[in-house]
Amino acid sequence: MKKRPPSKRPAPPRVGDKPAAIDPAPREEASFITRERIERLPDVLLGGVTALLVATPLIPSEATSEGVETTLNVLWLLLLLAWSVGLLLRKGQTFRFGWTDAAFAGLIGWHVISGLVMGPQGNGRQTLNVVWQWVVYGVIYLLLRQLTLSQRQQRAVAAVMVGLGVALTAHAYYQYFYSGEIMREAFQRNPDKVFAENAWPIDGASPIRSLIENRVFSTEPLATFALTNSLAGYLAPWLIFVAGLALLAVSSARYRLLAATSGIALFFAGVLFLTMSRTAILATAACIFLLLLYGPRRGWRIDWKAPTAIVAVAVLIGLGAVLVGGLDIEVLSQAPLSVRYRLEYWRSTAAMIADYPLFGCGPGNYQEYYTHYKLPQASETIKDPHNFIFEIWSNAGTPALLMLLAMAGAFIYEQRGGDRGGADEADDSGDEPGHEADAPSSTELSASAAERDSAPTATEGKGSLRWIMGGAALGVVLSFPIGVISGYPPEPSLIPLPLAFGPPVPIVLGLPLGALAIWMLRGWIRGGRMPVSILVIALLCLLINLLAAGATTFPGVINTAWVLIALALAGTQTWKPIPLETRSSVAALGVSAAILVVFLFTVYRPVLNSKTYLSTGEVLYQQNDLIGAERSFAQAAEADPWASEPWQKLLDVRLKTWYENQTPENWRRYEQIAERYMASDPQFYGVYESVAVSTMSAAGVNPSPERRARVVDLLRRAVELYPSGAMIRAQYAWALYRAGKTEEAAQEAAEALRLDSLHNHTEQKLKSLRIYDPSQPDVDPKGLRPETAEQSMKNLRNASGRLRP
Repeated sequence: MKKRPPSKRPAPPRVGDKPAAIDPAPREEASFITRERIERLPDVLLGGVTALLVATPLIPSEATSEGVETTLNVLWLLLLLAWSVGLLLRKGQTFRFGWTDAAFAGLIGWHVISGLVMGPQGNGRQTLNVVWQWVVYGVIYLLLRQLTLSQRQQRAVAAVMVGLGVALTAHAYYQYFYSGEIMREAFQRNPDKVFAENAWPIDGASPIRSLIENRVFSTEPLATFALTNSLAGYLAPWLIFVAGLALLAVSSARYRLLAATSGIALFFAGVLFLTMSRTAILATAACIFLLLLYGPRRGWRIDWKAPTAIVAVAVLIGLGAVLVGGLDIEVLSQAPLSVRYRLEYWRSTAAMIADYPLFGCGPGNYQEYYTHYKLPQASETIKDPHNFIFEIWSNAGTPALLMLLAMAGAFIYEQRGGDRGGADEADDSGDEPGHEADAPSSTELSASAAERDSAPTATEGKGSLRWIMGGAALGVVLSFPIGVISGYPPEPSLIPLPLAFGPPVPIVLGLPLGALAIWMLRGWIRGGRMPVSILVIALLCLLINLLAAGATTFPGVINTAWVLIALALAGTQTWKPIPLETRSSVAALGVSAAILVVFLFTVYRPVLNSKTYLSTGEVLYQQNDLIGAERSFAQAAEADPWASEPWQKLLDVRLKTWYENQTPENWRRYEQIAERYMASDPQFYGVYESVAVSTMSAAGVNPSPERRARVVDLLRRAVELYPSGAMIRAQYAWALYRAGKTEEAAQEAAEALRLDSLHNHTEQKLKSLRIYDPSQPDVDPKGLRPETAEQSMKNLRNASGRLRP
């Protein structure tokens, strides 16, 4: 009988024996959160950052104060939360933080303080939206600083921004040469139809109509922006960037890179001239000169040939723009007028700052306060002072200005670390230490560099670049649903589209050309150089342009600044990484979660829910369902207690309800809403004017001394908030006359005529406008008197003693 083999069952432990060691390695195949995925998280997050950077300019709107960026901003905050989670999951993390970062945090912090102090005194919704936009700016900058760890990643992000500029430029060319012409032809065939389709005024005598017609026939391209200056503001710094790379390619004899960057630069330059943005063109010219002096730090010598060639190319492009009608002598001849307008804006802004030196007028409330200080000869009621320094100073006060100056000083100080513009020694260059990484070569990359590219690494290999490029493609996809949610979907000419009219072949535009530009830069992304000097000069170009344009509330433009600052600081290596302990990571996660929750309850949910109710209420109001419309508008006001628009809509409903049933109770309900509406935006003259017009309308149906006196009080407040407005004062003078105060009416009429004589803006002249007074029988269906406002004021001034209300 065979013996049974000895049992392999482990013997029971004896007392005093140490327990057997247990293999600590988890079974990763059964877990979603694996070590590989955790290590890949920074690449994924950087792809998300790239996606949102791309999506922002593709959504055709710049109305941050109106909440258009709400959906994009919540995605940014979700990325911040994901990054905070990554800090906990990935041990041994460090945090980049320097003096520039501290100053920027202070700048954002003071905007928050200013909003908390001044928001309740102005338009609360606009204040919240702009304050949160500044917080999101900090998030964008933070993520770029912490996630762009390798030089290859930094070059890839810059290349994506260049590719996005190519897409926008192609779209602008399409508008200039094709879609704009079609729109103008349609307008010439049937202008009233175009006006009606766009809900524009169709009164043939309206000066507003004349302005719209001028805009329709303007040939300046916009791409996805609301203003040509914004398009120029995006393109100018990236034109400087690619021009700097072109000069670098000349110094190192990299002819493929030279061909790609030169072509992109000329592509940008053509649209820059077509925008007729004088400030952007001057900023670009100045920074081209700086590039020649300081751009490529190696291998470039200045002589007369280079600047002469650049000036010659610029002149040729300018002459080409003249030939195709994109640039005319009037543009240059009106430059002093443009300068005069800005000086007028800045004088008014200086007076505003003097009155509110500590907290400013509050982020998002510049236009509300501007009319208090507007000069009589100023051209328009602007939303910002067209200067980013004055914009920050007037919105958030002197401490914000000091933080901005501290940030600039810290940025300059931190450049002392030198220019780390060479290629990544570990994975790009393939050169010996001390040798230039992009030395002349017949190929874009050496074989050894290509082999190293194929090696899988968490932050520097091909996987990282794929996430960045995938993020860029995702940004294009995201821009469509986000644009639809925001009410501004991207235009279809950004993508390959077979048009139903015109040439029968598909027109490939925009985004495919942007992708082609990135592909042309692939060799530079993998093994090129990005000197800090080029980044700094590109940033300087943007800032010079913003000295006369302003755009701190236009993310599509100002995000370029955060990208360039973050990449430039990464290139100097002056930052000292701060090791993060577990408790610091937990604190970061808690703060990120708290920021997201507060944003959801103060912006995201209120804005989107209120818009939904407003949209429903509009439909019901058009159907004359006043009860349903009032319910929807009341729900909108409840959903967003800081917004002004729901109260304005409720005002219209209550007035119409009173028209149908003129009872004292209905009038009392109307006045309750009027008070709430005025309290929602107490510094803006327009709300008082709007309530006054509604009350005048009611007085035309059922006049009473109380209503006439109410109109006088409302217009008096409007005049106090807009003392230089000739038309609002003329309406006030007429209200005084109708209330029986003829002598006071004559004084205000004389003042209205005096203010009117101080400006030459046709659309604002009293001779182009008419007084509203529906209580008289000789008015037109809109309630406007037959004679001009100028004639009415002359009658009041010259014959006040003989007039009878």
